[in-house]
Amino acid sequence: DACGVRVTELPIPPEKILEGLRARDAARATLQPAAEVRA
Repeated sequence: DACGVRVTELPIPPEKILEGLRARDAARATLQPAAEVRA
């Protein structure tokens, strides 16, 4: 899996991954509230 290789080559702290996911979810909810409700 390309993602697995990338993570192994560039170790990212779990808190940074969670931080990025939260930021992405927040941006998605702000930019596409209707789509978020539908999904």
